Amino acid sequence: MNQIDAQGMAAQFAMYDIAGIEARNAYKLDVNTALQAALRDMRSGMNSLTDSLYKFTRPGTDFIQRSVSLGSEDYFSVTTSSDVTNVDIDLFVEQLAARHQTGFPTAVGDVNDEFATADGVISVEINGETVDIDLAAIDSDGDGSVSMAEFASAFNAELDGKATVSLVQSGGEIRMIFASDEEGAENSFTITGDGNTGIEAELAAMNASPITEGRDAVVWLGEQGSGLRLTNSSNTFENLVSGVNVSITRANEAGDPTTKLRVSADYQETRSALNEFISQFNTFMSAMDSITATGGDTEERGLLANDSTVRGIARNLESLMRGTFEGVSLYQVGIEIGRDGKVSVDADRFDDALLNMDVETILNGPDGLFKSLEDTIKGYSNSSTGDIQRKLDTLSQEEKRLNTEFDGIQRKYDMYYSRYLAQFNRVNTVAMEMANIASMFY
Repeated sequence: MNQIDAQGMAAQFAMYDIAGIEARNAYKLDVNTALQAALRDMRSGMNSLTDSLYKFTRPGTDFIQRSVSLGSEDYFSVTTSSDVTNVDIDLFVEQLAARHQTGFPTAVGDVNDEFATADGVISVEINGETVDIDLAAIDSDGDGSVSMAEFASAFNAELDGKATVSLVQSGGEIRMIFASDEEGAENSFTITGDGNTGIEAELAAMNASPITEGRDAVVWLGEQGSGLRLTNSSNTFENLVSGVNVSITRANEAGDPTTKLRVSADYQETRSALNEFISQFNTFMSAMDSITATGGDTEERGLLANDSTVRGIARNLESLMRGTFEGVSLYQVGIEIGRDGKVSVDADRFDDALLNMDVETILNGPDGLFKSLEDTIKGYSNSSTGDIQRKLDTLSQEEKRLNTEFDGIQRKYDMYYSRYLAQFNRVNTVAMEMANIASMFY
């Protein structure tokens, strides 16, 4: 008599018993995984939006794009700030600012050789101040003389932030190079010694023949000699014209023509930057519409259709795009939402607003559209405290619970399998016994 496949039958019957609950649990886990993926995709889209917004809201950044035009880039560079108005000027660079530098030649070849006797005072006059260096006080080894290294160390400590001395080897000799730390005529200096130092003549000769004299930068608004002469201790003229910083890099030759500098608002680039952001916003909102769709004959139901928080996010963002900032509606600025729910920019209305309204403050001010959008989105997308993260945390706990239930289902399967295996083994045993009894009669 053929035996029943007890193991196969037990596995089949046990699987039938858990099939329903396992399928339901697997479905719930699939939905959970899909919901987590949808929420993460949504947060990723939000983060991309905030990255785009930060291009406008980053400190020191303006929304309204500006066009800077230079007749030549050989003589200066320009940066502008949000206060800049239209600028059209001619510049002539007469001279660049320079640090004061002098050189003290010596007849020694080692930094530890003598600079001066350890007697007397070296005085440095710089920017209306006198700094005295007592040579006896800096004779660290007490040998009665001050080495090059000892003097350089003391000088740099006493003149910190004002001037610096460097020890340079040239032709087998040490040369002391003194230099002011800042540019400008006011940072020129003289170094003198009293009669006890023994080097007062050398210092006087050094002062009389500087390597470079400290000088101010000089530019002319207009032609050299007939325009407006401007000086500055550094090569960067801050707010040379309100909102315009000019950094000069090279001096003009006498007789050179002036260099034209024009700064003006670039409406086309500004509108292009806004349209780029709005295109990204529309893409994000379309994705939101898809995952919150209620479904119908021609539309698939979205994964998050029943999620009131997610639908609320979409409503709040759309509400901001219909909002009023600084007492001006976005519609007046040229930003509008069509019947299809898409945001667009009316070019004529936007350009008119740029001319007649403070669009920078309306869109990019501390209480403007971009900052409001940024703060709202971050409230939802924050990876620690945002609404999306809280939902992900809840789904993660649910995922763990479902996986724990799978462990329980496996235990049920093992229990059912053992029970059915025992039953089918008993059937096989009984069948074998009956076959043995039957064989006794044949």
